Amino acid sequence: PTAAAGVVNLQQRQRWTARIDLTAPASEARDLLVEIPRRPGGTLVPVPGLEPVTETATAWRLPVKLKPGESRSITVHVDRIEQQRMALINNDRLVVQLLGMQGLDEPARTALRHLADLRTAEADRIAERDRLDAQRKEAESNEDRIRKNLAAVPDNDAMHSRLVRQLDAEETRISTLADSVAKAAIAATAAHDALAKAI
Repeated sequence: PTAAAGVVNLQQRQRWTARIDLTAPASEARDLLVEIPRRPGGTLVPVPGLEPVTETATAWRLPVKLKPGESRSITVHVDRIEQQRMALINNDRLVVQLLGMQGLDEPARTALRHLADLRTAEADRIAERDRLDAQRKEAESNEDRIRKNLAAVPDNDAMHSRLVRQLDAEETRISTLADSVAKAAIAATAAHDALAKAI
């Protein structure tokens, strides 16, 4: 893989493999043409010890000579190279996939681990922001319920004073949570910016 400006260019080889077992009759030699179906975008890997391959629109043909009674196994590979361009910023799986690749040099592996750590930090900040925001919404719902109850209770009722105290407590809680949500949102944005800068 290569990377620039946060975009990874990844080449992956997909390999289709087949094993063909051939046996000539005991008393006769055979000149065979083994056909391997062509695959879209595929390339036949040269098979050691076989004569040059011929091609048709739908297959590769491998000439094989067998002596009387001879058995032979041929393994063929068809490779297809897939090229992908993927942005790292929103692709958790790509970082994990790249870290699992063989042959990745240590500086690249270290950089990817750093990105994984930054992505975890961002996810933690977002989760904290969402947790606090859920608490704020719950407090607002409680406040609304208390206001409705308060409207239904006469001013001189003992329950009225209790509901006023509960309403005051919820309003204070909402204000505190709103501040915490704002700070958590700033922290989440900062974590995202750190990730984007590193990418």
